[in-house]
Amino acid sequence: TFDLFLKGVKNVPFTGAGDGSLDLFSAVFQMVIGEFVSSLETKTIKTIALISSNGAFIDKLGRNTDVLMLQIAPTMVTFGNVEYFSAKGNIKEASSIVSYIHRHFYPSIQLAPEFQDHCYVDDDNDEEDDDEFCFRGGVDKVISNIGSNILFNALPISHKGFQPGIISSGFFGVDGTFLSFRNSRFKEFGNIDIIDCGPPALKSGDAQISSKYSLLVNTISRKMVIDFGFPIATSKNIQVEIKKMIGHLNRELFGASFGFDVITSDFMETHMELTLSKAAKYIDWSTFYRELIDIKKTESTKEFDESSLDETIWSSVYDNSKKTVSAIKYFLKAYRKSYGEQYISEKGRKKLIEKFHPLFVPRFYVIGSVIKDIERGSTDSLS
Repeated sequence: TFDLFLKGVKNVPFTGAGDGSLDLFSAVFQMVIGEFVSSLETKTIKTIALISSNGAFIDKLGRNTDVLMLQIAPTMVTFGNVEYFSAKGNIKEASSIVSYIHRHFYPSIQLAPEFQDHCYVDDDNDEEDDDEFCFRGGVDKVISNIGSNILFNALPISHKGFQPGIISSGFFGVDGTFLSFRNSRFKEFGNIDIIDCGPPALKSGDAQISSKYSLLVNTISRKMVIDFGFPIATSKNIQVEIKKMIGHLNRELFGASFGFDVITSDFMETHMELTLSKAAKYIDWSTFYRELIDIKKTESTKEFDESSLDETIWSSVYDNSKKTVSAIKYFLKAYRKSYGEQYISEKGRKKLIEKFHPLFVPRFYVIGSVIKDIERGSTDSLS
């Protein structure tokens, strides 16, 4: 079964802090990004209809109009729906949503039927009630499974040229489906280019992908579990498991994004040095990573001032100063060394790089210019 969701109708409960209105540019952006994210093998929401109003207005994007957008997904119940009630202390309401989630998505987990079926009374003689608590058995397992599915679905796309600007519990369905693309980012000049992300002050990149998930991980591993009455020891155990899973998955995905099936700490450190160097701001990262397809195990020249014939990667670097060139060459040397340690075939390496670094990335300003061209009766920008 699938859920239908209508955006742009305004004043919909629990849908966020905005007024619920939706303009054409934002709607088309969400639709295009949804298709792009889906093409990267990520479970995501699908837009099946856009209905525009007859009226038009002028805003910072130019001529615009309000729209209704009909979307479809396996579920529109989000992790945030549970968090909304648990954060307000309405644990019975939150628990009823957990019952629904358990029944439809995680039926194999043993979930106690009652809200407070496990209660422990104070069994020591101190003045604190730190060992007195009540919880519903199995809720912790449901929460950790939701979190795991979200991370298994969301983390891969962060290695594939796309980086959400903010990761929160309201952006994902309880089955892990990506439902929202607000504040999205793409790897471009100077590490990461932010699209549709507010004031210029926010437009700074972050090479540390996992840091974007810290809020979500804290919600999964600590806040939600404690809100539901579980002891701190339970939340710590979940936190350890989640962080271990993220570390393992990130390492695996990091290697795959370079076409590798074996990744070493030395190469990871060399890559980190490049992303944090001054040379990073002169690199078009989406092109840079994709051009690694042409790199061979050995160079065609040993001269520092000459580029190897396989280094088409220089088309993505917009500075030829000695420091920038040295930083890139140092990285390429490390890449070739790691390349020689792989078990994957040459064909398999190229397929992995193509999978993680798409040839075309739809950016917000590009989508906006295409809409304006079509409004003027021109389809040239589509080609």
